[in-house]
Amino acid sequence: MTPLVAGLIGSHIQKTRLPGALKLLCEEAGIGFSFELMDTAELDSFDFNSTVDGLMLRGWTGVTITHPWKTHAAAYAGDRMRPEVKALSACNTLVFGPPLVGHNTDFTGFVSAWAWIMKGAAPGRVAAGARASFSPGSMIRCGGATGGSAGGGASGGRDDFDDDIPF
Repeated sequence: MTPLVAGLIGSHIQKTRLPGALKLLCEEAGIGFSFELMDTAELDSFDFNSTVDGLMLRGWTGVTITHPWKTHAAAYAGDRMRPEVKALSACNTLVFGPPLVGHNTDFTGFVSAWAWIMKGAAPGRVAAGARASFSPGSMIRCGGATGGSAGGGASGGRDDFDDDIPF
């Protein structure tokens, strides 16, 4: 099977756990794995486009991107961004293909988690300044099918979720 050759571009990323998580997934699937951190905070100069061009030439599978380079990655991908995330103007994953494709797994991951937890209910509205409790389930209580503020009650928020949701 083709190995995963990838990395992470970002600033102050030395403590990331992404390489460890990907290594476990690749080991479980029997896929070879190589990963490189490119911490731009530790570089005197950095050119995003030239770096990504070089990674493709070196045969990488793709690269993940974090702060402050997500808008650069979206610009690099251009019309090759996934249609469902193109309007976000932010990209956190470039898969080199061919063809190159830009993804925003922050968005698609949230939408997938929402759909799974909320059983298909559409996200609602959250009012600025709403009371919130910051437990693992609080993100769910901040929306719901009818919108409203965290904490529920007459405002239309949802209180029927357990705070021990494992994410």
